[in-house]
Amino acid sequence: MKVKNIEDLGMLIALSGEVDVSMMNTLDQAVEKLLNNKEKPAKKATILLSTTGGMTWIGNAIGERIAFLSRFIDLRIIAMTMVASSGVRVFLSLPRDRRFVSPDVDIMIHQVKRGADSSSRQSLDERRKRLEEELISIEVNEREERRWVKLLAKEMGLSYKKALSLWITSHHFDAAEAVKCGLAASIILF
Repeated sequence: MKVKNIEDLGMLIALSGEVDVSMMNTLDQAVEKLLNNKEKPAKKATILLSTTGGMTWIGNAIGERIAFLSRFIDLRIIAMTMVASSGVRVFLSLPRDRRFVSPDVDIMIHQVKRGADSSSRQSLDERRKRLEEELISIEVNEREERRWVKLLAKEMGLSYKKALSLWITSHHFDAAEAVKCGLAASIILF
């Protein structure tokens, strides 16, 4: 896709940095501004996404917001520079024909990981409760991982096993490979 006129992209929404509450707030504020703009009745926007990832549940929440809003707003998304980890969840929230990559993008997928816990001294009951909560969290993460690997497999036309193999090895896609594998419609040229 060649961009000839910046206005063709509609409102630009830059989502960059950590996938955290501030990224979600940035999206919410931009959408509110777009929806309340009476001068432009046609609601069109392009999300410029650059992130090394962050909180999985927030990536899911942002992705759900984008998917929901795409029913009312003409949305597209461009992965730029790097989109990794939970940022890929955000990127995949729109259909393939609405997803684009910049020429030098690096898209990275990997397994869900749990950070190291440096907790203070605990009673056995406190420790048992924490470990039980962690087990529940692991089970939720496993369900999410299966769901996302299935989505990747579908979008890339791969078997679940092959997509899981890429996921486990923290595979990086360059722009051409992202298009070839079906993660994006085309490379956007400036």
